[in-house]
Amino acid sequence: MDHLTRPQTLGALAEARRVVRPGGEFLLMVIVPSVWSIVAYSPLILAMFPRSRFWREALTAAGFDVASEGWSRGARWFVAH
Repeated sequence: MDHLTRPQTLGALAEARRVVRPGGEFLLMVIVPSVWSIVAYSPLILAMFPRSRFWREALTAAGFDVASEGWSRGARWFVAH
């Protein structure tokens, strides 16, 4: 997902929603800007990767309900139903 354009991302999430069984779960892990990634890669990372809000809104727009989310070492994860 991190290497797709935003329109491609929305299409990919819609396709993921289509193929997830009713009651199934979808795990999305993506790079999101954080203090640590800015220090490691420069502020340019802010322009390269969408923030968490984008992913929550994109998952919801695709028809998912975000059940939980978290952060681990520069990656953000979302579990959606």
